[in-house]
Amino acid sequence: MKHKIISAISALVFSVTALAGCGQSIPVPSVPEQSFSNQSANGQSTPEGIAFSPVVCRWEITPCYGTLLDCITTSVEVYSDNTVKVYCGGFSDGEASMDYIYGESYEITEEQKQSVIDAIKDNEVYTLGDCGDYDSCDGATQYIRLFDKDGKAAYICGGLNPFVERFENAVHAINGILPEKAVAEVNAKAREKLERYLLENYPDRYGWLKSDGE
Repeated sequence: MKHKIISAISALVFSVTALAGCGQSIPVPSVPEQSFSNQSANGQSTPEGIAFSPVVCRWEITPCYGTLLDCITTSVEVYSDNTVKVYCGGFSDGEASMDYIYGESYEITEEQKQSVIDAIKDNEVYTLGDCGDYDSCDGATQYIRLFDKDGKAAYICGGLNPFVERFENAVHAINGILPEKAVAEVNAKAREKLERYLLENYPDRYGWLKSDGE
């Protein structure tokens, strides 16, 4: 997020608008009723409908402070074929938008993939539901999504600044299978691509980005 402070000062009007967008009320996840099957490592059961294949899980984080350019979502999606995709998207200022900005894929081992599945089961991620800290006013929303056998989202948990240790354990396991700083590096490249897109297509509104980068 280089030049964030300078960017915010140079584009005060955009910052105010962005803060309004980033600071709006955080939706509480709707958690479907689940029946349970498949014993996990600690004797608990995994909800029916959660398959860990073809998608093992997705962790996503969205900052809730700064300008709209700071509030893009970074996702880490783990697949059963031992690949992981880290990608950014979710930018919209009401006129310009990019659902997908930039991403990179990584190969992992069978053991690494299984370590994520074990962390989800051992920490019973599928029982956490809404575990956000809504007394806080900034930070980031974080969610873990689990999927069915068709690759469709079947469960979501998390919220604003999730405070439950079991959620943090699962996030740590997901990040642990990636190269060091992979998430930060993908996010930085996405930010650069987004800035180029805005400068080329909306120069009147985002011309300040050019002077900021000089």
